[in-house]
Formats: sequence, structure tokens, C-alpha cells
Amino acid sequence: MVVVDSQDKGGGAFVVREAWTLTYGTPLPKSFYGSDATSGLAADCAVSVMDGVIEATFTRAATIAPTDQLGANVTQGVDTTVVWAFGEAGGGFMMDYHLQHRGTAFVTW
Repeated sequence: MVVVDSQDKGGGAFVVREAWTLTYGTPLPKSFYGSDATSGLAADCAVSVMDGVIEATFTRAATIAPTDQLGANVTQGVDTTVVWAFGEAGGGFMMDYHLQHRGTAFVTW
């Protein structure tokens, strides 16, 4: 998963990182689960905030490394399930449990 997290409640200094979780806990780096593979998250990630709306853009490789057991390939023309969630309203910009602020969408690249 790609996680957008702020280093402070004011929404400054966002970090875009790749993570994984097997529980309802905070997503952790893939290395925590013994994986050194990445899905090719590019360095050109960007985050902007306007009127309380956070928009994040990122680029990653369409094909993962064969050793990446925690990633998924993206195939052009095939629906891909995208899962999204965001922290509790009023909690600032720092990662927080999302309660009912979550869902899924299907995206065709």
C-alpha cells in the first residue's frame, strides 16, 4: 500500500511511503515483514492540501519484482481494486484509525 502521512498535526512535511499490514494496526514498512522488495514507488510523489482536502500523486512500477510477495502487478486494461482510508475527521493530518472513512474502488489503468 501507499501511505501518505504527515509528520505533524498541521499537515506540514508529508511523507509518501510504501507499507503493508496484516492486522488492523498501523501499516509498517515491508521490511518489518521480512521483505526487502518494493513496488517501485518513484521519488516524484507529491502532496497538496487545499481547503482541508489532501491530494496525493505518486508513480510506481506496473510490474513488481518476482521476490515481492506483498505487492501486486498492475495490468493495463484490467480492473484493479484500490482500497482507500483516511484518519478520523478533526484528528489533524497525522495517521489515525479511519473508523468508517474507508472504501474500495475499481480503477482501469
